[in-house]
Amino acid sequence: MALGYAQTRPQDLPVTHILTKGNRTFKLSIASTPEQLEKGLKFRSSLNGDSGMLFNLGGEIYNVPFWMYKVNFPLDIFYLKDNVVTTAVYNAKPCYKNPCPIYKGKVANQVLELATGTANIKVGDRLNIQPLSSAKE
Repeated sequence: MALGYAQTRPQDLPVTHILTKGNRTFKLSIASTPEQLEKGLKFRSSLNGDSGMLFNLGGEIYNVPFWMYKVNFPLDIFYLKDNVVTTAVYNAKPCYKNPCPIYKGKVANQVLELATGTANIKVGDRLNIQPLSSAKE
């Protein structure tokens, strides 16, 4: 019973990076392990407009699949290769039962998820993502 409860709880990853875009700053949690990548933003009730999640894929991947299964709010999904946006999906809708739409990025080594409409990001943009420690210097 406890395991089932833990599997339906949102993950609480620390904020370790920031994204600066124009006059906006976003606090980013990083998902890197297979478990963190799979859970993503599932089960959260909301996402602050100045927060997001960065998925480190561990290498360059083509046709990167992401879906919104059990994510409770719409997201903008940005597929990045070396901090450059290769694919942008705007207003990806929540999905509560299969089959859910699968959104694919052309190529990426990272994927960024932000609350819908919070950042003016488009394909070809180079994003300034920095660790918190170097961002303060």
